[in-house]
Amino acid sequence: MVTAGNKKASSKDSSLEKEMRRFNKLIKEIKEQEQANAQQQEADDLYQQLFFKKVHPLLIELAHIQLAFISKLEDVFYDNKFSKNQEQSYLAFAIPVLYDAAQYLDAAGEKLQNYQNWQQTLLPKQTHTPATVDEDAEEPMEEEEDFVFEKDFSKNEWRSQQPLPDELAKKSITELYKELAKLIHPDLEQDEQRRHSKEQLMKELTAARDQEDVHAMLIIRQKADQINKYTAAPQSHSLHLLKMYNQAMKKKLDLLKRKLQQKVFQSFGSKESFYANGRKPAPVDARIKNDIVQIKELQQNLQANTRYINTAADLKELLQQVF
Repeated sequence: MVTAGNKKASSKDSSLEKEMRRFNKLIKEIKEQEQANAQQQEADDLYQQLFFKKVHPLLIELAHIQLAFISKLEDVFYDNKFSKNQEQSYLAFAIPVLYDAAQYLDAAGEKLQNYQNWQQTLLPKQTHTPATVDEDAEEPMEEEEDFVFEKDFSKNEWRSQQPLPDELAKKSITELYKELAKLIHPDLEQDEQRRHSKEQLMKELTAARDQEDVHAMLIIRQKADQINKYTAAPQSHSLHLLKMYNQAMKKKLDLLKRKLQQKVFQSFGSKESFYANGRKPAPVDARIKNDIVQIKELQQNLQANTRYINTAADLKELLQQVF
């Protein structure tokens, strides 16, 4: 790994020394972020295990209650008279309920299909008329937007849109790949054990190059040094390459942070809960407990409504509340 020594940052430091410090800092931050992501993944795996053990059975129970609820509403609907608008409202209300239940019950899936077909029969028939073509109208110039859009940007924004940095980053990845391939190419190794190690490392290197993962390639560089038993400090990279490596590793670090934040957000189930809890990972037991409470509340509400709705007036009142 490139080292910059233990000295503190100074205004007299060269650009190369500053990039070295940034390089080492990014290496450390990526390692820490990967550990944080791995811990969150372990929590998510545990949540999935507990979910299927404790929550999934409740969802199956809920599906039976949902199906019974819709069947009760259906009986009320068929036994009474409703307008077309009320019929459409009833279907708009029932189909999402059946869709949820269909995830766990085949019977709900069959009823869902019947309701969707029913809904299709209420849609107005579309009459298609061929569009008239104005022969005198000029064809739109698609390329003109690409030509003039740069004028709307400030100088810094315009530079940020240029493809050159990405091209340079890819070029630096290719250069690093060639450099590492020379160090670990198995055909150049006489020792059988080290040849096998280099074959595995070559596979990792090819995968890292294909994914444009500079961080992984630099870790491979460390492994290569160990295999080749290098005792001297690794060769310093040029300022140009360091900048490219740092740019690519910064992208990887940002991606790891976004992935973790997304997992944390999903663990709360809602945006309101996410912000209310300080955007910190929710404990697994709290997530499971919250799931159970919400499902049981929904079960109780549906069972209460199933008992309550017995007449056309009851059903109409429900549909008015929903819509």
